[in-house]
Amino acid sequence: MEYRLGPVQTGRVVLLRTRTGQFVLGGVLLILGAPAAALGAFVALADPLLGAKIAGFGLAFFGASVLVFTRSVGPAAFVFDDGAAALLAYRTSDLAEAPVGRLPYSAIRRLAVNKQVSSNSEGRSVTYAFDIEKRDGVQWTLYTSQSKARVEALLEQVKSGCNLKAPSEASSVSAPSGAFEVEREAERSVIRFKKPYRLITQFAALMAVGGISLAVLGFQDQIPELVFYAFFAIITLVLAAVAVGAVDGVKKHAVLTITPENFRSDQEGGILKGWFEEPIADLHAVSFSYKPNEDQRVVMLLNRKQYDVLTGPKPSDAMSALNYTLTMVATRKIEVGEMTLAQKLELEQLIQDEVERVSGKRLL
Repeated sequence: MEYRLGPVQTGRVVLLRTRTGQFVLGGVLLILGAPAAALGAFVALADPLLGAKIAGFGLAFFGASVLVFTRSVGPAAFVFDDGAAALLAYRTSDLAEAPVGRLPYSAIRRLAVNKQVSSNSEGRSVTYAFDIEKRDGVQWTLYTSQSKARVEALLEQVKSGCNLKAPSEASSVSAPSGAFEVEREAERSVIRFKKPYRLITQFAALMAVGGISLAVLGFQDQIPELVFYAFFAIITLVLAAVAVGAVDGVKKHAVLTITPENFRSDQEGGILKGWFEEPIADLHAVSFSYKPNEDQRVVMLLNRKQYDVLTGPKPSDAMSALNYTLTMVATRKIEVGEMTLAQKLELEQLIQDEVERVSGKRLL
């Protein structure tokens, strides 16, 4: 799922979401999985082990297809709008509706084409990304391709169609979503929100892992006993972790407490608890990254060193890459679940406003 260029007008460039790859992958997994799961159930009547293999792989493919079809997706459209002096996010492709989120032009440092290198068993893979580099240190990737010329052409079309230097308001909130509850006192703010949570995601994950377990069970007469039980123990732990995650998210709420001295993140409800506290003096920016093909379930609090690492030159050798990793691994992260991009923008703005109100410090 990425974005393609839509209608271009003077002062208005539209990028529309495409989900062709997502539907093709999900469809292939579904076509392979559903019949195999049904066939395995019948085969098991005559040959239990063979039936377990077929049904297990079928169930795993079917669960994976549900995960692909139901995975969180970004806005249906992004619009660079000079009239609003902002990048507007739309829930649907009907641009007559009100936008659900806005990124002011003033929050954009630049648009760029960045090279991405990844390694796999077949060697190195090079792709090029059309990125929005924000002033808070992170990037939003809207399009990737192995063709540098194609990405550069998209960049030039966007640049020629809009004016990122147009003066804009600082607010990134189009309209309050109602997802956040804020309690304000003279020197204290408390922000509460429930992490968006979908049981279907957890059930699909259980189905996929359970299918793998069933398939492995079908190979028990062909695998050394020690290896079989070790693998099954690992699968059992994974199933337990997914099950706990399903129960844990039902009643969990995040609580952010801001005072002149400290920023504290806590969790209420649920099974697994987590918290952290950071001095306000150490905070420099609040931000989150965005990539259409990846789930980003955190909003980050960056100190000055982490911000400088993000906005500085990319690591060019092993030592600089290690320094980058060690610096960023200590980043404070607020877990937000399956929150939409617009809701994360709203939370980002809320944190900036409340930190400034309580402490007088303005975060990027």
